[in-house]
Amino acid sequence: MKKWRFKTEEEFTREGLWATTTGTPVGWNGQKKMNYLLGKTIDGAFITSCEQGQSFRFDSWTITPKYYVGEEVSSRPPARQNIPVRGPIESIPVPEFDLQRLSKEIDEMFAERLDETDQKYVELTTNLNTVTEQRVKEYKNQVDLIFRDIRTSLLAEVRRGHTTITMPGMVDVSIQHSDHPVLADVVKSLNLHHKAMLVGPAGTGKTYMIASLSDRMGLDFYKYSCSRDSSVHDLIGYKQPRSETYLETTFLKAYENGGIFLVDEYDAMSGDMALFFNGIADSSKFISIPHRDDKPIAQKHKDFHLVMCGNTWGKGSIEYSGRDFQDLALMDRFRFCRHHVGYHLSLEKELMGPHHNFATKLRASLEKTGSYLSTRNIEDMSNLIRAGVTTQTILKMVLEDMDEEGAKAVNREMQVVA
Repeated sequence: MKKWRFKTEEEFTREGLWATTTGTPVGWNGQKKMNYLLGKTIDGAFITSCEQGQSFRFDSWTITPKYYVGEEVSSRPPARQNIPVRGPIESIPVPEFDLQRLSKEIDEMFAERLDETDQKYVELTTNLNTVTEQRVKEYKNQVDLIFRDIRTSLLAEVRRGHTTITMPGMVDVSIQHSDHPVLADVVKSLNLHHKAMLVGPAGTGKTYMIASLSDRMGLDFYKYSCSRDSSVHDLIGYKQPRSETYLETTFLKAYENGGIFLVDEYDAMSGDMALFFNGIADSSKFISIPHRDDKPIAQKHKDFHLVMCGNTWGKGSIEYSGRDFQDLALMDRFRFCRHHVGYHLSLEKELMGPHHNFATKLRASLEKTGSYLSTRNIEDMSNLIRAGVTTQTILKMVLEDMDEEGAKAVNREMQVVA
């Protein structure tokens, strides 16, 4: 026998049916109202349609055979296995419900259903010279049924839980359980201030978070890494010495056309760079481009967002080489949109599963020696474990570059759980 379910995001992607611009399968609602179906079981009256390879209507959407798949299942009870059970995945708080959005959705859904009913009503009365009282009564009953249907649909949406940050007149961004807990606050900073500063240890997912966020917001993503040798001309362009040809930059593409521009390792930038970004992070709407003869003034796009990422709060560091004290005026511009990005503990727990205790103990042991274990390291470890590498081998890899005394100390503690 077969068990029918909707395809997963991975399956849609492999078949070339995943639209990255909307974050939904091709043909699905662009506002992601149906993404909760991904991977879900299909049952009830729809099973017959699935078995016959037919399309069917679900919640006013047409589901075609390319959206679902059947899997052979055995009628015998599965043999007992010692399968480790993962602990519950920590979830972020559900954002506050948005009544304005609900009101708008009611209007849109009601208008859509009303149009459908109007067409049916016209068909019923086409051959009549006058509309009888009975016809009007039937029409009103249809409208009443539609409204009750909409209420039922909306209540079902509420019961499923809302996971959307919604701010009036701004961008809606879907928040998923696997996202970093700080993501919701970063979305608010970008919506309110068009800028954000993310600071945290290496490998906590700062860059990945912003790259993922730009995709959900439908904006282009640009990244620039700072160093003491970075120049303002890397951002505003310059003329080639011989040809006098002006070279455009990715920063100006983001500034003038919209997008998220991430400045990585901002705490390693020079004073000249800090002064330049002072003028970008304030409320000014344009900057001067002296080497661009045809357009010497660049206008800031309404959808331009500036994100600073680093490992320190701009006050220098011993642990991170090359981090300097940053300009106080620059730091002041980000005072109310700063976010600490720590280890993504809920994701680590999900990735490591039954080996989560090993990772937690290893991190604690390493920190005693002045070392660390980032979320990026945890992800790499989980990939190795899934490939069959033992925790003992992973421990040897971690201790490879440590001094002898520190390696022995970590190894002694880890023997208890490895």
